[in-house]
Amino acid sequence: MTTERMEDRATDLPDGTETQAEPGAKPKIEPDAQLAELTAQNRKLTNDLNSLRGLRMTESQREDRQANIEANLDTLGRQMSVLVKAMGENTTEELPAEVAKIQADAQQRGASRTFEAQCQALAEDLQEAVQDPDGNVVLDIMVAPELGEARGTWTKAYRDAEAGRITHLEYLAQYAKVISQANKATKAELRKRERAEVEKAKKAPRKPDEEDLDLDTGPAASGGQRSYSDLLKKGDPLPSASEIDRMTARYRRM
Repeated sequence: MTTERMEDRATDLPDGTETQAEPGAKPKIEPDAQLAELTAQNRKLTNDLNSLRGLRMTESQREDRQANIEANLDTLGRQMSVLVKAMGENTTEELPAEVAKIQADAQQRGASRTFEAQCQALAEDLQEAVQDPDGNVVLDIMVAPELGEARGTWTKAYRDAEAGRITHLEYLAQYAKVISQANKATKAELRKRERAEVEKAKKAPRKPDEEDLDLDTGPAASGGQRSYSDLLKKGDPLPSASEIDRMTARYRRM
């Protein structure tokens, strides 16, 4: 939530015309009216802060909302302090400039908070970009050779942002590019591993089929009787009932 801005209200005249400010005149602020408005805003934000616990949201979202509300409450508190002081000293001439300074500072701090939140979200996206669908890390962001290009892009963007050579918006765009590069490298690595698994499976020795297993334990164990595999060889006559009974009894004892 961005800081609410106070704006001077034009007084409507009966004939519908608007007041005209004199050249060089400073905008006027009515301390009593502004204090009442700020008090109402303060009360609303305090209620919003107290009701956060009842809202369904993630912990990160809750923290962001809380930080924004607390920042707005701080700005309102500073504005109210300036107004109360001016009313007590009966010096309201400098109020517009002081209020404008407070609002500009709040906007700057709000922009910084937004930028930090966006960087944090992109950092989480980057972590996910180097994972497989099950959440396992495929490539190490810091050392994987496949991510050399992505690391180079991020390092340059970071240094340029620190030196003021690019704006925050341009830095975020470069960060998004890094995520795209990391995602592409991760997918390529996963395809490479899948192909390696397929080749490994092709070269692995094949296990004999169950029907090819010879269950005969040898003449000693069978007493010279034919095994099942012997009986099932193509062209052999079907076993007699007595042979089936003997083989069944023998295999039950095994």
